[in-house]
Amino acid sequence: MQKTLITAFSVAAFLLVATSGFPQSKFRADISMGIVSPLGNFKKSDINLATSGYATTGFTLNAEANYSIYKDMALSLRFHFGNAPLDKNKFEAWFDNKLGSYITEPDSVNYAINYWQWATPLLGIKYSLPVIKNKVFFDGGLFSGVSFNQIPDQVLIFNDTENKKVLVSENTDDTTLSASLAATAALRFRISSNVELKIEASYFGTTISYNHASYLVTETDVDEISTTRFEIPVKTINTTIGLVYWL
Repeated sequence: MQKTLITAFSVAAFLLVATSGFPQSKFRADISMGIVSPLGNFKKSDINLATSGYATTGFTLNAEANYSIYKDMALSLRFHFGNAPLDKNKFEAWFDNKLGSYITEPDSVNYAINYWQWATPLLGIKYSLPVIKNKVFFDGGLFSGVSFNQIPDQVLIFNDTENKKVLVSENTDDTTLSASLAATAALRFRISSNVELKIEASYFGTTISYNHASYLVTETDVDEISTTRFEIPVKTINTTIGLVYWL
């Protein structure tokens, strides 16, 4: 996660610096951060629902570069980073439901469960209009892009010393790519001639696909129990606050 955050801040800094040569009347850049709120099946923790994401509230960082192309319309390059921790207790219940018959000593089971994470460059169109002349402005935007997804750790290990077997259940993928969509709505409040405060609500959606395998390891062999293909619909509402800079 630390490496991804460093990348996110680097991209944000690049957007601010690389565009500093545009006229003030044409270009603005912003950076904001806030809360990820999972939606739909992504936040569900139903062990019988294959698309449950077990996601809880997370963190988001966003950076944008907007260039006016016609009146109140702007071409917008957006970088969106987000994460959402899994509900560990409820995902452990999924493991227990799936593999309980192989576990003779529940207190000896080790779990490693962490978070969903994605980093997404997006391109879109943004429309702006004044709410209070020269003081408050509304922005609405539609975006599409490619999401670089980090698959969460979802690991169970049980060392069956009596039968000399080790039960392992884990994801076989670390990262994936997926098409993404986003929509934004924001209010900008002018602070000075070239700085504004922005409060934004945005929707983000993608689908993360990966395989999860369960198997028994003995001294001489590896016996597969099952492989499950997951298609998790990642849908979130993100609320952020940040600053806009006219460059």
